[in-house]
Amino acid sequence: MTYQSLIILSEHGCIDDVRALCRTLLQACFRLAAIATDPTVIDRIVANAVDLDRKRLRFFKSGTLRIPPGAENIDWDAKIAEKDALIQKLGGSMVTEQKLAQIGGRLEDYASYLHLSDAAHTSPHDLRSFLKFDQNDNLLGFNYGPHDKDLITYTTYAMTLQADDLINADKVIKFGLPASFSDFQNRSIRFRPDMPGMFNPQD
Repeated sequence: MTYQSLIILSEHGCIDDVRALCRTLLQACFRLAAIATDPTVIDRIVANAVDLDRKRLRFFKSGTLRIPPGAENIDWDAKIAEKDALIQKLGGSMVTEQKLAQIGGRLEDYASYLHLSDAAHTSPHDLRSFLKFDQNDNLLGFNYGPHDKDLITYTTYAMTLQADDLINADKVIKFGLPASFSDFQNRSIRFRPDMPGMFNPQD
């Protein structure tokens, strides 16, 4: 679904949305590759999700977040304790995206992950590329993309990520990919957008 959305957005020239969804595909790639390499890492991935739930519960308890209607009488301490116990049951250890990339043998893609995160998090550094200034740093106007080469770079990168996700998912569930898929993989060119508009052919 993410890949389909990415293609539709690229057809309409929405380059930043394409970049943000490329990050989602790359994050899935890190996780699937790590699970395919070491199935026990899934406990640490689940522990991360439980920890986020625990943080939300703490925000509700402290009043930082508004309590949803109908949840006023919840015992937040008990709910938080349940999350604590589950995290301990899962091994008590969490994992970063960088560590998942390392476990799955995808550490060379981590620079791309950081670059794509600029689009996902509306980075001021990333937004500056849309602004045009004179020599005195006065704002003159706005630049609008996307450039065709950027769309080609990111959609091709998304294609390789989607293929890698299918391969790693198959390693986990052992369903079996068609033989033609291997031929496609051997012909593919890998793009890594470590910097805007750049790609790295591997073969």
